Parts: sequence; structure tokens; C-alpha cells
Amino acid sequence: MRAVVVVTTLLTATGCGHSRGTLDAARALAEEAHKPLAPVSAADRSEYLRRARIFDEVTAPRDLMAGPADARAFAFVFGERVSCHFIEPRRDRVPIGGTTKKFFCALKRERGRADVKVKYGSDNPETVGEVLGSRLLWALGMATDRNYPVRVRCHDCPAEPWLAYRDYPKPDLTERKTRMIEDAVIQRLFPGVPIEECLRADGGRCVAARDEQGWTFAELDIVDASVGGASRAEVDALRLLAAFIAHGDDKAANQRLVCPFGAIDAAGHCTAPRLLVADLGSTFGRGASRVFGIIDRDARPHFASWSSLPMWEDAASCRVHWLTRASPANPTIGEAGRALLAARLAVLGDRQLRDLFTVARVESLGESYAFDGGKPRAVTVDDWVAAFKRRRAALTDARCPR
Repeated sequence: MRAVVVVTTLLTATGCGHSRGTLDAARALAEEAHKPLAPVSAADRSEYLRRARIFDEVTAPRDLMAGPADARAFAFVFGERVSCHFIEPRRDRVPIGGTTKKFFCALKRERGRADVKVKYGSDNPETVGEVLGSRLLWALGMATDRNYPVRVRCHDCPAEPWLAYRDYPKPDLTERKTRMIEDAVIQRLFPGVPIEECLRADGGRCVAARDEQGWTFAELDIVDASVGGASRAEVDALRLLAAFIAHGDDKAANQRLVCPFGAIDAAGHCTAPRLLVADLGSTFGRGASRVFGIIDRDARPHFASWSSLPMWEDAASCRVHWLTRASPANPTIGEAGRALLAARLAVLGDRQLRDLFTVARVESLGESYAFDGGKPRAVTVDDWVAAFKRRRAALTDARCPR
């Protein structure tokens, strides 16, 4: 079985129940924090959002092939092989939402014992987008989840692992055996606690959270530099970056407001909230469909769509071209935000860009394209790099009204 997967490190699930299951990976990860975050009211959440930061300073070029440093980082050397054992489904291991194929697997001898979530699908370009988006945003100084391409040797796997979860509690009676899953991606969530509005607390713990969490791009207007939050230029740069990568699936659930583990004080308050774009699968395509904001195949990594996508709806006014699912489309960007993002993108050299598209395995998409009206040929890493540089030039060469 040849498939693309994403693996997320998990702990015991916490939070609210759901008809599909009870597992929320981000809430589960919060159990790793040395100090719990105090329950967050609606007013608390607004205040955290006001003080949220976006970009870190990047003092040296980052290695886009290796990715973020992590105790469980995996090397991209023709795909490091990782062995795990399929975990039979039960209610606290069935995800609370989503339709992407997924299952859970246990790492036993490699880098310590850990249960992981595996997304897969040989025809699913979202995993390419997650690597592209997360590595690029990390290189630019944003907090991101961490994706490491590997090969997975899954022991005791049923014929179609996802069906065992999708059809639960109906038993899956297919043969369990070792199956090789190629082009895999191990995902480690950003080490932080989700800052989510709590509806009911008991004994200093949240026992009922609001169903719809995350943040929207429209809410970025709340961020306030006067109280320690990101500057208006950073907010505009984030909107422009979302347009640059064509982040189409921008619903609130795909962005997390988080508190890094080390930023929780003794009283359980967050001293340094961060904005994080969590789901980057629908990037490097054409954005959401103009019809009802649908996220289809062309919203995911798709060379023909992204390479021909205009950077601006109106360059003179700096009204950016961005087709979204949830946010107001085509926002207008200020010059300070354009200049900030242009400066960060400018430091990415050709080697870094080649590493970015190589580690994401863009050639595995199997795309062909008729360049300059000629005969179609296979799209290569170099073609993606050239498209990135053309798009970057359109952003860098523009000048916005001040």
C-alpha cells in the first residue's frame, strides 16, 4: 500500500464528546504541560488575542530540509523508516471531526513509547501542503506544527485502516498484517496549550469548552501592539502571507491560539500567547472556490493553479488576491506589512527553496504542465521554485499606499 500520511503524537484524550469520537489531539497534547492553564472566559480569550504575538526574529537561515529541532525529529534521508503497531479503535481514539483517512499507531522502540495518529491517502495532496506550509511559516518565524517526512512500517494493520475507525463500533474483520506505507509524514503539534473559551469550570479545570474554537482572520483586528501584541504591520504581513500561499481553508478550527508550555505562570495565566495556523493542507493551490468557498482538489497543492495565481486583485491599492472559505476575501494590505513580509521572504535563498519543495515531495503529485504553450511535461522541484520566485517578485516589487 503506497500512501501519504500525517502522524500526530497523542496522549489520552480530554475535552468534550462528539458523535464521531472524543479525541482532540491539541487538547490531548495540553496534558504534557508542567502547569495547567487556568480556565479561559470569553473576556480572557479576547485579552489573550489582544496580546498575541505572530513572528519571532529569525537571526540565521533555517534548514528547511531538516525542519524544526525536536526530541522526536526524523531525518529526510530518502524517507527514514519508522515502525509502529496499529491500535484498534475505541471511542477515545476516534477523532472528533474531519473526513481524511486516519488511524492510530504505537511507536515502541524508536524515540520512546508514544501513540500517534496517522493520516493517509495516496491521492491526497493535503499532506504535501502541510509540509510546504509548516516549513515555510517556520522559516519566516511563525509558530507551527512540525512535519517530518518518513516511511511507516505498520504492524498488525487491517486492509484499510481508516475503515476500522470510520465504521466503529462495527468490527473490522480483515486480515491484520505488516503493511508498508510510503511517503509518510510524522507530525508533532506545537508544544503549547490551546487557549479556548471555557463554558463551565470545576475545581480549576475546564469541564465544558465551547464547540467552535480557534481564531479567524477577521479577529486579527483585535491584536493590539500597545499591550504587547503583534504590530499592525505583522497582522497585515500574516494576511499577505496567507494570500501568498493561498491558504483557502481558513475556518477558525484551522487556526489555534496557543500558549507555549514555558509561558504558563504559577497562577495558570499565559504570559506570551501565540497565533498559529494549524491546518495548512489546503495551500499552494488556487485558494477556496468562488462558488460557496468550497475546498476542492485545486485548493490543495496544484502547480497549474498556484503558478498562475495573481498576487494582487489591485496592485495600486494593494488589494491582495485571496479566495477564502471564511474570511472576507481580497483584503487591502498596508505598506509596512508588505515590506515586512517581503524582507522575510527575500532572505530565502535558492538552496532553501529547493529544500522546501524537495522535502515536501511535490514531484510525488505526478503533475504535468504545458510550459510556454509547449508539449506537457512533468512538473519538477525547479518549476515550483521558479513559480515561488515569480510570486515573491510580484509581492516584493509592489508599493502600497502608506
